[in-house]
Amino acid sequence: MYLKPLEKLIKLRNANSTDEFWKGVFSRVPGQTVVLLIDFKGESQPTLNMLKKQLEPLRKLDYLTYWNGTTRVLRPLTIVASGKAKLSDIMTLDSSHRDIFFDAPLISLHSDVEDDFTMDPPTYKFNISNSYYASGELKDGVMARINNDESSIASQDASNGQLGQAQDRGLVSRYWGSAGPKYQTTEQIMWGFLIQVGMGILNMDDMSAVRDRTRGMGKLTIQE
Repeated sequence: MYLKPLEKLIKLRNANSTDEFWKGVFSRVPGQTVVLLIDFKGESQPTLNMLKKQLEPLRKLDYLTYWNGTTRVLRPLTIVASGKAKLSDIMTLDSSHRDIFFDAPLISLHSDVEDDFTMDPPTYKFNISNSYYASGELKDGVMARINNDESSIASQDASNGQLGQAQDRGLVSRYWGSAGPKYQTTEQIMWGFLIQVGMGILNMDDMSAVRDRTRGMGKLTIQE
């Protein structure tokens, strides 16, 4: 449903572009990748295999953001697997060209077992090699950080707010479940606060309402 139209649009936008200077679908921010968030409804591995096959035309055109073994290479389209997708299945993809990323759980990014805080810098279970978003429901949001400069690095990470944890791991924080239209004033205040504290993405349904209520809250920025 989405892949062919996106392929045609990206081709049109890049008719006269080079690989180094590609253009995304947004004319005002041409360097912005488009994130296609795939909500897995069935079993993770079979769904991932099917998705990988369907992405092959876009892969051959080099339109997909990928991890090359050492760094993430940004392209016009970034694929993120959510829903019933499993990180363990994402990790089975080619580690030198992984172009499907995981939607990490924002409420449980920290792990005393699978994060290694003895390294400098620390290494994390969820990181830019395997994940893109770190998502959670807004009602479960934890923004504040408990300042304790004398605590261990692991303790500092555990007490960090969710947005800080996501940023430390190189991930884009994403919340869903905003207040809704009948809470317009409260919602506007909340949106302004989230922008100030560095939230990455907030899911929206009514784009006209978003445009009207967020005037003056900030500028367009590129999410990498």
